[in-house]
Amino acid sequence: MVGDDERGVSEAMGVGILVVFTVVVTATVGISVLFVQGGSTGTTATFSFEHNAESGSMLVEHDEGDSVAAGSLVVESDTNSMTWAQIANAPPNETIGPGQAIQLSSASAWGESVNSDTPIEIYHAPGEGNRTMLDAWEN
Repeated sequence: MVGDDERGVSEAMGVGILVVFTVVVTATVGISVLFVQGGSTGTTATFSFEHNAESGSMLVEHDEGDSVAAGSLVVESDTNSMTWAQIANAPPNETIGPGQAIQLSSASAWGESVNSDTPIEIYHAPGEGNRTMLDAWEN
């Protein structure tokens, strides 16, 4: 049979182990929040796409998110790739933010009609080999 003094040591050891376990779990979660999630500081923006099948055009509008230089926003289809600056005939360092729009059509600098099956993708490409997809339209 176990004496009273031995049972107290066993309970104290169990509480100590639980406290150490709690501290380790809390530290792990804290480190992951500070370093893992804090590292994702990339550009974010959403766009709206309004397709007009009759004219073969599309209006692309920056809805919300970060403002970006027009020269680093790339608009791509399966057959075309241009910067926002080229399509809008704007300086590459002009800031594009919510509310600004471009038109993709054969009558604009885009130079091609946009059909209902034409995929349109928008990328942020601030430098060589570094690009992030921001939004896409696929009907």
